[in-house]
Amino acid sequence: MSNPAAASRGLPPEIVGWANDLLGTLIANASSAHCAVFVFDPSRNALVLAGQIAPGEMRANEVIPGEWTVPLEKSVCGRVYRTGRPALVVDFRLDPDYRSYPGGRTGSELAVPIRAGKRVVGVLNCESPFVATFGIEDVDRLTQRAVDAGNAFAEQHLVGLLDAPDTPADA
Repeated sequence: MSNPAAASRGLPPEIVGWANDLLGTLIANASSAHCAVFVFDPSRNALVLAGQIAPGEMRANEVIPGEWTVPLEKSVCGRVYRTGRPALVVDFRLDPDYRSYPGGRTGSELAVPIRAGKRVVGVLNCESPFVATFGIEDVDRLTQRAVDAGNAFAEQHLVGLLDAPDTPADA
């Protein structure tokens, strides 16, 4: 799972703990995909990796929580953050916004927004090495996890730690 040292690399420890709790629910439900939690960092104007479950194909020394960022433009996760809508990518080769990560072998991707109230604060992203791994049932399941995570984010008053501005998807 995620590296607790991420807090010293720019993310508050409360957010790292929240991300690890969310990822723990995915482990408990036998998810075998690479899953990551990203939060928006206004100082970098990017999504920052807060935690991940990496099944081993990834070069973990290059994809470090608190350091690895994903742009808001020209990335699937950035699109999900900006629009507040899930993205089900059946075949990554068909999505021009797909961005690889070091050591990744992605075939398909599912990303859903995480909201604290009406504000999008992050993205829950899962990737599989196989094409067409995810379906509508997975969108529903991951969306429910993201709703629960967003409620916890709001209840723990973590929004103030990010100082996230309103996003276009706030509505």
